[in-house]
Amino acid sequence: LAHVFSSFDSRTGGPNAAATSPGLGPLPFVTWTDPLEQAFSINVPKGWEVFGGQHSITATDSRAEVMMIADSSAIALQFGQTQFGSFIEPVRTAYGGIQSGYYRLGDGTQLFVSRYLPGEQFGKFYLERVPQRCTNVRITGSRPRPDLLPRFLQVVQRAGMQLGPQVDLGEVGFSCTSGTQSLVGSYVAATTLVATNSSRSGMGGAIWTPAYFSGYLTVPEMASEAAKISEAVLGSLSINARWMQQRNAAAQAAVMQDTLRSQQLQAQVLSQIAKTQREVSDTITQGYWQRSRVYDEISRKRENAILGTVDVVNPATGARFKLENSSNFYWMNDQGYKAGTLTHTSPGAGWTEMLVLP
Repeated sequence: LAHVFSSFDSRTGGPNAAATSPGLGPLPFVTWTDPLEQAFSINVPKGWEVFGGQHSITATDSRAEVMMIADSSAIALQFGQTQFGSFIEPVRTAYGGIQSGYYRLGDGTQLFVSRYLPGEQFGKFYLERVPQRCTNVRITGSRPRPDLLPRFLQVVQRAGMQLGPQVDLGEVGFSCTSGTQSLVGSYVAATTLVATNSSRSGMGGAIWTPAYFSGYLTVPEMASEAAKISEAVLGSLSINARWMQQRNAAAQAAVMQDTLRSQQLQAQVLSQIAKTQREVSDTITQGYWQRSRVYDEISRKRENAILGTVDVVNPATGARFKLENSSNFYWMNDQGYKAGTLTHTSPGAGWTEMLVLP
């Protein structure tokens, strides 16, 4: 892409002479269908090079990105992005505020920990962290775009997509160079915030995601043309209803499987406690379930993933500990000392293996 931009010169004719006109003229569109999963279709300018599609990373993480390059090489459009999936806000715990890291779901999905960013700020976030197709990138301006919200919601409703109660659109402009050629670009982003039980209680942890992302990179005299084409592409988005149903079913199954596994392992812990110390099992069980009612299980998993800790239970006493997640197996001796090992080998006589909660 850098090569074709560096070859564009508005002062000369040759293979790119068509792009020297005031505009591209009447631009016919054709329907382009996602070749990877047949998840969606959009209208793209006829004759342009188009590549990309839908990328399902896990059962609960699917991202789309499509690149379109004009036959004159004067405009490159981007629809969607695959660098970032969903985010989760920092969680306030007894250990203090959590400001960075990842929270891993049971199906392997990683949620990046970050405060909520409206569309305008997410555009800057993306531009500052993702390498661009040019050098000397400089942000030239940004602004919220509430004027785009009604049209965006119409597209979302027609496509059958679900959004959270809060949606924010914004735009960020930038300039850069490719060889000796000066280029300009713009990204329009929409982010949506979904409140969870923990966030409603004031603990933080709300989920948010980039619901829409598009942009262009072009020579300065074609910026207006590129913006119009980008808007036309957005308006043509059509989601495959069958694909959407399959994705939703797969996501629900993954969540249910992770929840069931967690419940089963917790039941095994309680059963082991009952076998080794029946007299105190009722007290332990009551204490355990009381803690479960107070501390949401999802918040516990999120806290461990971000802090790099793990919850373990001594099956002989029912005592529960939070340890650094740096070992595969955890042990405790009669004096109350705790140790971790990478292999299933006891540190010595008098050590009891502890059970790890998921």
